[in-house]
Amino acid sequence: MNLFTKLFFSAAAVTGSLTAARAQQVPKTVIAEHFTNTLCSVCASRNPGFYSNLWNYPQVLHVAYHPSSPYAGCTLSMANPAENDARTNFYGLYGGTPTLAVQGLVVSGTFTDASIFTSKLAQLTSFSMRITTTAQGADSVKVVTTIKKVDTSSVTNLQFYGLVAEDTLNFTSGNGEAHHYDVFRQSLSGTTSVNVSSLVSVGDSFMHTKVLAIKTTWTRNKLFAVGILQDNSKNVLQAAKSGHIPSAPSAVTTLAVQPDVNIYPNPATDKLFIEGDFQLPIAIAITDSKGAVVVTQKISTTGAIDISALKPGVYFIHIDGGQNSPVHKFLKN
Repeated sequence: MNLFTKLFFSAAAVTGSLTAARAQQVPKTVIAEHFTNTLCSVCASRNPGFYSNLWNYPQVLHVAYHPSSPYAGCTLSMANPAENDARTNFYGLYGGTPTLAVQGLVVSGTFTDASIFTSKLAQLTSFSMRITTTAQGADSVKVVTTIKKVDTSSVTNLQFYGLVAEDTLNFTSGNGEAHHYDVFRQSLSGTTSVNVSSLVSVGDSFMHTKVLAIKTTWTRNKLFAVGILQDNSKNVLQAAKSGHIPSAPSAVTTLAVQPDVNIYPNPATDKLFIEGDFQLPIAIAITDSKGAVVVTQKISTTGAIDISALKPGVYFIHIDGGQNSPVHKFLKN
């Protein structure tokens, strides 16, 4: 074997090793798609148990759709009946509420069994996803979703579904529910998903961009975007959520599948720790499920955030890290 041949095979081996090193699966984010109705008395009796179960798993994303059946007069359904109904029909669930799909699989029962979430956690996927939201003037937002293939699997026939939701609406509806969480507002692609055919080899990417007008009935700083990647059998391969839509035209919020920020422990009781790829000092704010600020703190060195005075429940920690300002959910025991 001559010197050129040795060098060629040596270079090929190094290239192959680098490719193998890069071709690694990433954690899969779990999403619960919840179909409910503000006039449904059964929903009013079953939803509290579902939310109690969900809040034990703050890493699980959640979206609540409001189909027009069985009650077409539902206030949240009437705001966008075509797209609420389309997503419900996607899973064959139109006609009754409450219903639920976790990772694209329809769940039966009362939704209080922890296994509907625990059985889906700690799984890996061949796709990473990142969502950014950028204010476009005072009344619009640009949502950009980027999906990349990160390993050599042969998964094909993919479809992307994106949406904008509002984290909390507080009003007493016809069935007596006073709080409505992660309410679907608008799809990023109308009544259908977007076919994705470009994710074939490691490193391939798909980008979806949509500019949405922010309606006057929406509360801007409570809005966030969600992306869902599914296969032809509706199995969720990846999901991601952005931070809240910024108010300043120059601001951008981002939350990737593998965020650069680690909040632990989660759930937490007395102390909460934060680590991440940012420069100290940083300012943090913690808000409750209604958006009220309950803790503010400046962190100049690695340390703990005292949450002992907070009541048990779900909270959001907002990190002022500059251009990319992630928002994370945690549970206070």
